[in-house]
Amino acid sequence: MKTTTDISKLIARKILGDTLAPEEEAALQAWLSDGRNAATYEEVKRLDLVSAMLRLEREDYGERMVARFRRTQQRRMLRLFLRRASVWAGVAAVVALLFLAVPRSARRLAGDNTQQTAMTIVPGEAKAILTLADGQQIDVTGGDHRVVDRLLDSVSMALADTVAVRYNTLSIPRGGEFRYELADGTRVWLNAESELRFPETFGGGERRVYVKGEVFFDVAHDEAHPFVVSTGRGDVRVLGTRFNLTDYAGTPLAATLVEGRIRFHTPDGRDYDVRPSQQLTFDEAGGTVDVQTVDVSVYTAWVDHQFVFRNQSLEDILTTLSRWYDFHPVFADDSLRDIRLSGRLYRGDDIRVLLNSYERAAGIRFVIRGENILVTN
Repeated sequence: MKTTTDISKLIARKILGDTLAPEEEAALQAWLSDGRNAATYEEVKRLDLVSAMLRLEREDYGERMVARFRRTQQRRMLRLFLRRASVWAGVAAVVALLFLAVPRSARRLAGDNTQQTAMTIVPGEAKAILTLADGQQIDVTGGDHRVVDRLLDSVSMALADTVAVRYNTLSIPRGGEFRYELADGTRVWLNAESELRFPETFGGGERRVYVKGEVFFDVAHDEAHPFVVSTGRGDVRVLGTRFNLTDYAGTPLAATLVEGRIRFHTPDGRDYDVRPSQQLTFDEAGGTVDVQTVDVSVYTAWVDHQFVFRNQSLEDILTTLSRWYDFHPVFADDSLRDIRLSGRLYRGDDIRVLLNSYERAAGIRFVIRGENILVTN
């Protein structure tokens, strides 16, 4: 009788389109004759992969298979991983990921066309890496907050006897975004190249999370437990409100308030209040804080799947777009960086829709070369 590991490999090869030998096909069909096994196969085949993993754990398999996709800009290669985990017992479970090589047929199915991909800049997608408190990393690409919740519930049950507050982290790569709902009901939108570190449950006098990159918060009101967002350059304290926080390296920190009330606390102890339709910017290098009235829609449009640019430098525009479309802007002349432009683009659109309009308006040219977009006169 073939082991679960052997069957997992056969499932992977079957789904990826590889031809099985007659004896392998017979072994797989014998395994599928069990109704439970057949249901598992269909679920994995539909690529509801994280849910499949959790269901396998609940059904007490000694060895479990997890499949996941990794898509990159240059090659959309399908990779399948075999997950071997002990049965949940005692305080924790030991988890190991065993790499399973993908047959060449997978590359054909994934449409591995280097020439075509090299000339294509594609929009991003919902994707994230969930890092658990114990350091284990899980790819939740294609899922939503419910997938993360189920994973954390599974871990919580296994670690029910521990009392320490456990922090988990959602990391969003270039070309990604993700939405999540915290334990208190606060909703968060994470933009590309961003990170949210959060506790499984909130306890004590405040609700504190840690962020990098760009995150939009719709905070659940709880006057008795203030919500605090910590960055490497200061804290934002709120009660119940909606605001956008940008904290990318190399740019000033910016907090843009849609509604409610927030207070920014600098590392040297200064406090600044921000009102609706205002944006606070903090330049760490000079220690300066500036609060101005702005059109908040420009800074929150990404939450509604849009880019909105108003009289911004071409360098800033392309830097923003590059995080979502995953490319590198290259300027043939530094003077091109400071061209001021406006525009609107839906995040699912081909980037050339906007670039073509800029070519006509500013007399410049964009040349796509692999992962680079060259800007010339």
